[in-house]
Amino acid sequence: MSAKSEFAPLAEAARYLELGRNGTKSLVGVMLGTGPGPGGRKISMRDVEELMSRKEHPLPAGRPVLRCPQNPALLGPSLYFSPATPEKAAEIDAINTALRESGRSHLECSEATKEDRRFTGYWEIGDETADLLVKEGGVIVGTIAGFVYEAAEVIDVAITIPYRKRKVFVVRPILGDELEPWKVFLPSNSRGPALIQA
Repeated sequence: MSAKSEFAPLAEAARYLELGRNGTKSLVGVMLGTGPGPGGRKISMRDVEELMSRKEHPLPAGRPVLRCPQNPALLGPSLYFSPATPEKAAEIDAINTALRESGRSHLECSEATKEDRRFTGYWEIGDETADLLVKEGGVIVGTIAGFVYEAAEVIDVAITIPYRKRKVFVVRPILGDELEPWKVFLPSNSRGPALIQA
């Protein structure tokens, strides 16, 4: 790849990153917050180099980590339920209602609480894994094509759906400078969540 080029063809960037074309497109559109360069089939060299640098850094040690691969076409570009979409707003209301009815209103997530909390789910994991994440202040990381783009500290389990024991967690988003150490590369063939550091 030429160091003099401002943009690289998408296929060339995919080879350089050792990713498939679709994974590279997802990275460009969602994680980097940019669109393809001129002609719609190129990626900024600066973005490619930034992603490559992440492959050199390990995860921060000392906390359990749940890796959650994201498929933007199916799950949206974020780990968190967004009140901006009617479907997710309704789910947020339903979870908050369940929390109030179970005497756990302190875990509610809403604009009114002014707390830095969000819901994330529905993650298919066992009770033992969920308990570990809560007890040890675990971190949930969202990845696209193996690259971490979001991370959140687990506060508690909000609800468990009986079907396949799917969990919704109350989490505190990790943002800004605090997020930087978590922006690493975690390759995986798994489509579902996996505990990768315990």
